[in-house]
Amino acid sequence: MEIPRTLALSGHSPGSGGVQTFTWELVRRLAADRVVVGAPAQPGAADFDAGLDFPGVRR
Repeated sequence: MEIPRTLALSGHSPGSGGVQTFTWELVRRLAADRVVVGAPAQPGAADFDAGLDFPGVRR
């Protein structure tokens, strides 16, 4: 397995605020096999993550 080249960390994902929107728009344009997103666990996150083309790590 090749190590991803981009790790995006978000304090709020999913969300609808300015930072959340900016982070989402940036990450969704990256190659799905070259990015991993780290975000906090929160209600509804599993359903959101299930639709992603890239891995998400929740803590």
